[in-house]
Amino acid sequence: QGSEVGNKTDDGASVDEDYIKFQLNGRYEAFGAVSLTGGMTHKTLSYADNRNVYVTTMPMTLVSIGLQLDNIAVPVALELLHVFGKDGQSIQEFNADLKVTGVGGSLSASVQL
Repeated sequence: QGSEVGNKTDDGASVDEDYIKFQLNGRYEAFGAVSLTGGMTHKTLSYADNRNVYVTTMPMTLVSIGLQLDNIAVPVALELLHVFGKDGQSIQEFNADLKVTGVGGSLSASVQL
């Protein structure tokens, strides 16, 4: 068992395990005040065994791409996000294929007071 704390089954076995998160981000100054940004984050699985597969314990990957406007009165960043994950659960009662996908966006402005 990777962890002695957190959720436990009725017989005392760990449900959740520790996970590792890998992150890679980049920024390219395209022209003037405009920069292209991008990144990828991957979270490894975090369940003790496949009886305890949930959306929060599945391995997931997030990919982002965006624009950042600097050197203006109010710096602004716009980002598109895509998250996805896939896992399986194999126990005698059923075999389940679990898939998660989502699309989103982020808009932020930076104001200094």
